[in-house]
Amino acid sequence: MPMSSIENEIFCGACHAMDPQVNSYLNSSHKSHATCGDCHTPHDPIYGKVMGAYTGIRDFIGVIKNVDHYEIHAGAQSKGIIHDNCMRCHADVMSHVGDSNLHNGMQCFDCHRNVPHKKYPTDDEVDLVIFAKPMKSSV
Repeated sequence: MPMSSIENEIFCGACHAMDPQVNSYLNSSHKSHATCGDCHTPHDPIYGKVMGAYTGIRDFIGVIKNVDHYEIHAGAQSKGIIHDNCMRCHADVMSHVGDSNLHNGMQCFDCHRNVPHKKYPTDDEVDLVIFAKPMKSSV
């Protein structure tokens, strides 16, 4: 169960380190269906609040310390939470597909890399980049 007002893009976007994540979320289909907390926080009322507080404080300290130009990313525990939330929200589709994590150790976002946060260029964008670069001379 998300913690409402602190698990949305306004709160999450208050930190400049979250700009890429918030911008990609605001331009995704998830914007009209889910908050940050719907994906990133366990839906158990107690565990969800504990994990939300823990990850929020950890990320805040990392930004304040500016450790190696701190970049927020999901660790192993967070990835498990995100995967579980994908399975919960998309249960209708997943009832036909099955839980990929149980069958081959993959999580939803291992294949769906750009959902909802765009991280990698699409095949079309890669082609544009490749063809836009001048060819190197072999001489």
